[in-house]
Amino acid sequence: MPDIGPSAAVGQRALLEQLLSDGCVRRSAYLLAAGVRAQALADAVRAGIVVRAAPGAYHLPMAGRPSARLAIAVACARSSRATVCMLSAAYLCGLVDAPPVLTWLALPVGAHAPKHGGLPERILRWSHAGAFGEGVVTDELCGVTLRRTDAPRTVVDLLRYARYLGEDDAGLHAGARYVRQGGDPAALLKVAERLATPASTMRRLTSAVQEWQGIYA
Repeated sequence: MPDIGPSAAVGQRALLEQLLSDGCVRRSAYLLAAGVRAQALADAVRAGIVVRAAPGAYHLPMAGRPSARLAIAVACARSSRATVCMLSAAYLCGLVDAPPVLTWLALPVGAHAPKHGGLPERILRWSHAGAFGEGVVTDELCGVTLRRTDAPRTVVDLLRYARYLGEDDAGLHAGARYVRQGGDPAALLKVAERLATPASTMRRLTSAVQEWQGIYA
């Protein structure tokens, strides 16, 4: 393909920036169909105008502290087997207000971990029965289809893996918020039972559920 002139190159750059200005990750097929030339896309990546998140997936550079949502989407674009979990899932579910410093992902043992996301990543390796099925839903975030734990499952995981958080109360705070917002406390116990949650976590969750039912009933 012949090189395009300076004015056409500027036009291609403007088109690329317009198509990616919503902060989403876009596939090359989408960009090419919208009129971006393959050479212009490759040139934009080399110039740092556009970032290649994964093979065939692109977004604008993240200025300053990147958006947690875009960082999660980029990480999942790099690893299709990842499930968003823990504090990242809590953020997406509205169980916490502040975006996490790390992007929390769960992967099966042996699965490839993404190397370069928009934020540092914390990878958990799950191998217990139901780990990637129970309470895991499909969602779309910043143009990327991904898997994440839903609100009840996220509360259970925050309690189960509290040792990774450096604090013990994140799961309790998230669970209280879940129930306060109208969530079914019995759903928490059902999820925990189906995942064969350790007895110590079950006792803690059962005690908390009884307390929440008394407060928010």
